Amino acid sequence: LGAGTGLVSLVLSALLSSRPNISVTITDLASAISLLEHNIQHNRPLLERTNIRLNVLDWERDLPDEIKSSGPFKLILMSDVTYNTASFSALLKTMRSLRQLSRDANVDTLAVLAYKERDIAERELWAMMEKEGFQFAKLEEITGHGGQPVELWFAQVSQCVTQVTRR
Repeated sequence: LGAGTGLVSLVLSALLSSRPNISVTITDLASAISLLEHNIQHNRPLLERTNIRLNVLDWERDLPDEIKSSGPFKLILMSDVTYNTASFSALLKTMRSLRQLSRDANVDTLAVLAYKERDIAERELWAMMEKEGFQFAKLEEITGHGGQPVELWFAQVSQCVTQVTRR
């Protein structure tokens, strides 16, 4: 979600290219699509065996049909999605929609969020996510540029559970 230049998505795509039948859906606002297209084409030799889909995704709107038909997704990557606290409600709406896609298809989905604090108000996202049933846990904290910590958070977005009953 919110691919920006596409670096994270393209590295993941290259790393997964040796696996058969891998599809990666890269999303951002319409204003970022031309840069993403350029970067995908520039790196195409590394991505030959990966099916890459590039879609406009505005969190303020419903999931487009192209995204719905690409899903469900086993992994949702989010990097630098907390800089605008005003967009948190829209981000949550998108996460709920993606969770529903996974539940409808009975697919386990993991979310990974890379976070660098710019403002303490950004921490409100975790409380909002928890209220929606997204339980994020901090897996790692690494030193980023300028000594600033970068945190890696994980959440099980949708889990397929088979209930076992004892007799």
